[in-house]
Amino acid sequence: MIFYFSGIVVNDLWFFMRRGNLSEHLAFIGVGFAGLLVFVMFYSSAFPEASIDMGITNTDALDISENFLFAMNFSLEGYEKVVRFDSFEGALIYLQKEMGIERANEVMREDIDLWFFRCRFFIPLEKKEYTVLVSPKDGEIVAFSQNLLHADEGASIGQDEARRIAIRFLESMGVEVSDYDLILTSSEQKKNRADHDRG
Repeated sequence: MIFYFSGIVVNDLWFFMRRGNLSEHLAFIGVGFAGLLVFVMFYSSAFPEASIDMGITNTDALDISENFLFAMNFSLEGYEKVVRFDSFEGALIYLQKEMGIERANEVMREDIDLWFFRCRFFIPLEKKEYTVLVSPKDGEIVAFSQNLLHADEGASIGQDEARRIAIRFLESMGVEVSDYDLILTSSEQKKNRADHDRG
């Protein structure tokens, strides 16, 4: 009699299940089922990303980010685009360390969006690119960044004006700015512009 197991031809089933070793095989199968049960029971606790409500696909995320850039009057002519699922890994580690894995995973599943689709628009071998982070739950824009060359021209405004521009942008995205504190401010004078970072 011939049996097939995942493409492997076995001439005799008792090659695997000889009478003298039947109890050993049953014990082995039992351990395997026990391991599977533990995996199913604790997978979402150990890996909270498994329970994320994926309301959109990676293709949706690319479309959303592309429309966002068009709305911001950025030209994507000649740009390639890629998307990958990612997370704020530093925040994940911090929360698990400070709150414990079980409580941190609960918070991350219910209260904090630490996972996102990272959508990149770039021209190969060039530094200039756009990156848009999109929430997998509802397609909300989580973050946006633009890489500029050091020699690119731009405005040279002061920190106060830069702060007002940043606030207007956040408010246009539906962010309640009063709910947040400004924790980092830095400025760097480039050759043809001034760059301001605000966190």
